Amino acid sequence: MTRAVVAALLLVILLTECRWCGEKKPSVPPDWVARVVALKGDVRVAEGPNAAAAKQGDYLRVGCRLETGATGEATLDLRTGGSLKIKPNSLVEFRSTMPQLQRGEVVGMGSRVQAAELVIGVGRRKIRLPTAAEATVSTAAGGDPTVQVAFGKATIEGPEGDKQTIVAGKRLVFGSPAKPDAGPASRPDAGIVVAPEVVFYLQATGKGRVMIKRPDAKRFVLVRPGETVKITPGTRLKLAAKAKVVVGPEKGTGTTVTGPAQFTVEEGPDKTPDGKPTVRLENTGNEITVSLHGKPGKEGTPFEVDGVKVQTRITWNRLDVKVRKERTRSVLSVGAGEATLAAKNGTQRIEAGQDSIIAKGKASGPQMPPAGVMEVRTGGTMRVFAAGPSIPVTFKWNPAEGAKGSLVEVSRSAGFGNPIFSDVIQRRQLTLPQVPRGSLYWRVTPVDGSGKAGKAVQGHLVLVKDTSHRTLKDRQAPKNVIQESFGNTTVYYQNLLPRFTFRWESMGADKYQVKIYREQNITKPIFTSETKSTEMLLAAGKLGEGTYVWYVAGRNADGSLVRASKFRRLQIKYDNATPDLQIVYPPNGAVVSGGSLEAKGVTIPGSKVMINGVKAELDETYRFTHVVKLKPGVNNIIFLVVDPRRGSSYYLRQVSSP
Repeated sequence: MTRAVVAALLLVILLTECRWCGEKKPSVPPDWVARVVALKGDVRVAEGPNAAAAKQGDYLRVGCRLETGATGEATLDLRTGGSLKIKPNSLVEFRSTMPQLQRGEVVGMGSRVQAAELVIGVGRRKIRLPTAAEATVSTAAGGDPTVQVAFGKATIEGPEGDKQTIVAGKRLVFGSPAKPDAGPASRPDAGIVVAPEVVFYLQATGKGRVMIKRPDAKRFVLVRPGETVKITPGTRLKLAAKAKVVVGPEKGTGTTVTGPAQFTVEEGPDKTPDGKPTVRLENTGNEITVSLHGKPGKEGTPFEVDGVKVQTRITWNRLDVKVRKERTRSVLSVGAGEATLAAKNGTQRIEAGQDSIIAKGKASGPQMPPAGVMEVRTGGTMRVFAAGPSIPVTFKWNPAEGAKGSLVEVSRSAGFGNPIFSDVIQRRQLTLPQVPRGSLYWRVTPVDGSGKAGKAVQGHLVLVKDTSHRTLKDRQAPKNVIQESFGNTTVYYQNLLPRFTFRWESMGADKYQVKIYREQNITKPIFTSETKSTEMLLAAGKLGEGTYVWYVAGRNADGSLVRASKFRRLQIKYDNATPDLQIVYPPNGAVVSGGSLEAKGVTIPGSKVMINGVKAELDETYRFTHVVKLKPGVNNIIFLVVDPRRGSSYYLRQVSSP
């Protein structure tokens, strides 16, 4: 070996040995039994009498103990395989390589990568979890330890060698173990009390596909429409679009869930007053719909969305909560009832008609749809003419004195059957983002703290297709023949000024001269024309609304007068035949430059017109030209026609201004 090669090898060895220069080289105890891989909140580690705050990456040895406070949680990887999640207010000791639960709750998960058992000690018993199994072990002062298996199976060993194996969905409660001098166990499961099996019923009631996977099953199976099956906690469900199931402790009753959705059924934390278990849904898919019927105050199924716990409650007679998953967030919408959200940033209450945005454990809201162009504030009948097939409508009201809320009902039926919206809410307005054409009946009833209803205010909203942009009769200017022999003539028009044909009897002249004057000034003609024919054509628009006089003079080729006709009066009048309102300008969706526009139209005689709350001046034929100020962007223009015989009608226009 050359000197150069030896020198290079020495350099490599020196660099390797000095790679920790300037920093503390990590120490891995040769007798470590667990390592802290994640933690949050108050977590302490003690080895001997002294305790210190735990850090991620800490190694625990035999003789160590780990303790969590009210906000503390920690996850440990065990050297023997598997992991252990320690919940708040728990104490775990390592008297050997086996973690011993002294108090609190832990979740054990068998290793997924190596064939090794996870063994947890509690009292004088051992819980063994094989590969990929998962179980929750809990104990409290004065109470019996319990084991709840979520996946796989668990084997419980007693101090006398007694064993009991339980599978996913099952729960066991330990009794007091036999003392060493009490003699042999009388039966293999001595000292173990098996808790009653928690069973729920699932009934498929919709048309879509319903698939379930029980905790001890390897694959999903189909539940046919109308079929009722028994399920246990830990059962996973997949609901296709239009699929619907009812989940509860009794057949055909409980919480209704509509697809598309994916979730896991778990036993709820509380039981009903009659001792029956409650069901909890853990959302694992993109969408979920929860509905329930019952009396006010009845709570629906709690569930979790992106780290936010949701508790639902009926406020009138039903519950309807939907959650849809977007790219980076979820949107929770309450159609009926209410939802209380417990998030990292606090607790919030969402009423019917409101939404909340959920992301990364936080919730923002409550939010409501943008206020509609059309606002309904008073009872009675209201007609609204809209260009589109639907519009947003906002209902507003003042709460009655002493009322704790208002029962708001909106329905297609005058009897308020099959309501679009029906619930008790505490706010003072409700926006329905899409109200289609047709009749809509609404009613607001004050409700006091005891649920007693007061005097209701109700109304009838009629949404009609807007026809105010249509012409009243002709699309082309009408043609009118004015005979000199007829004498004075009056011509009525509606949309466009008419065309005229003036005719007279032959005077035996070579040419004819026609002159037209305004009635109030016959010294200067406004129109003069010569023709060899006995008629003259006048294009539309040459004569506007007003009163005119005209005559014809026959002349020879040299210009001498043969004969002149009498002066005839021609009156051009506007014919008001609009059914309610005709909006000449602006059309819906128009783009207007500038900061204002002139709204033009005509209404029926006897009516009043308000434009964006300002009275429009009407002429003698009930036409109007009204200046409307605009702001940049989309502008809403609301025309209100008030007629003593027909009531009020609203017409909506939207225009854009750069």
